[in-house]
Parts: sequence; C-alpha cells; structure tokens
Amino acid sequence: MIFRQASELFSSHEEVFEYLEDRDLNVVHATLLESLGRSADAAELHLAEGRTLKAIRLFLKDKENEESMRRGNKCILQGLWGNISFGISPDKTNTVVLELLDLAAQLNISLLESSDRDEVCMACLHFYPLLNIIVSEKDLDV
Repeated sequence: MIFRQASELFSSHEEVFEYLEDRDLNVVHATLLESLGRSADAAELHLAEGRTLKAIRLFLKDKENEESMRRGNKCILQGLWGNISFGISPDKTNTVVLELLDLAAQLNISLLESSDRDEVCMACLHFYPLLNIIVSEKDLDV
C-alpha cells in the first residue's frame, strides 16, 4: 500500500528505483523489486549489499528461473567455503553455517555441475557431526 502511494509520485518504476538508489535506500529498493515479482533483481541487490542469506532465499524462491536457482546454488557454496574450514571443528553456535547448510538441503541438485555437487557433499561431510547434533536436538525437541 505504501509503495503504491509512493510510486504515484513518479511517472515510472524506473524513476522510483533511481530515487531509491540515489538516496542509498537499497533495502527498500530490494523490497520493491521483490513486490514487483523481480526476485532475482532483488536478490542481486541484497547480495551486493552483503545480505547473502536473504539473497540466497530470494534466488531459491524464484523456482521458475533456472538461472536464479543456479545463482542461489553458487552463493550457498561460496557462503559455505567462506564460513567453514577443514581445520575448524564444527560449531553449532555458528548460525550462518547452520542456515547455509539448511539452504544447501534445498538445493536443486540437477542444476549443479558435478564439481559443485562434490563441494556440497564435502561441506556436508565435514559438518556431519554438527548435522547429527541438530537432528538429534530436533528429534528430542530440545
């Protein structure tokens, strides 16, 4: 409702977007893009602003767009490798990794290249002890 009222002040959506960009109102800009059904554009904006998890959720939400799904898959892999290391023990307090692993479970494996599938498997194997802890706690309703 507010977006509709505000957009009446401009002659086009592009003018609204330009206004928002000029004033560094990127969250509002992304929200407006999403409300207009432009999830991939909103995701790219969130990604550029460092809101990776929000971007991934939007990419994966756009299930009809294969390129968005591929982009989401790549972002999950980049996020996992940016947040985990094979020299580090799994830590169930790392909420970013937990969310990335949850998003990885939603990956459309058919869109992944074989090397990317291998990377996801490696990350999940590395965090297998942590995944067992999470599953056990959910099963026990802790």
